[in-house]
Amino acid sequence: MSVSSALKESIKDKLATVLKENLKIDDREFSNPWSNQDKASVLQQTRCFSDTPIDSETCINLLTRVLYLLQQGEKFTEQELSKLFFDVTKLFQSPSTRLRRMVYLVIKELDPSEAEVFICISCLIKDMNSKNDCFRANSLRVLSRILDSTMVAQIDRYLKTAIVDKNPFVASSALVCGVTLMKTSPDVVKRWVNEIQETVQSAHSTVQFHAMVLI
Repeated sequence: MSVSSALKESIKDKLATVLKENLKIDDREFSNPWSNQDKASVLQQTRCFSDTPIDSETCINLLTRVLYLLQQGEKFTEQELSKLFFDVTKLFQSPSTRLRRMVYLVIKELDPSEAEVFICISCLIKDMNSKNDCFRANSLRVLSRILDSTMVAQIDRYLKTAIVDKNPFVASSALVCGVTLMKTSPDVVKRWVNEIQETVQSAHSTVQFHAMVLI
């Protein structure tokens, strides 16, 4: 074997060893960092939602734990869900964008009753008309999940305006809102035909896609 061939074989062996180490499957048992979450403990800690000033990082961590419990099928009583929803709505006072995103997610997962919706509806409508595009877009998605047909009719003009918004994230979210509302308020959504057709010509592919879905 020539020196050149021996060198190539040596390099191949080294590469094979490195790849084997990098691709080696860890046989150790996976440890779920969330496995020790206790519903009673999490609910008790939600008292921090009433703190002044609001500690956004602490609240984000706690809301993540709440979402984990909900996704794992943890059973909450109606009273626990109602109190949790009321406590979460207090976090609208925080200007933190990261925290607000978590609030939106939790509200959608809690699926509030018609009576509870009134607690946060004004906050969501305020966010829908804010200068923060993240707040505007995400509030639209939440509203579509919790509004009844009567409430949708009351904010119809805001939704139509959002569909043709210059920000593609807002426009796309408004169209997704329309897709969701087709299940509960089809008559209202059908009045948005002109706005929807306008967005089909959007320069943004995501907006075009959602417009086509809604059409």
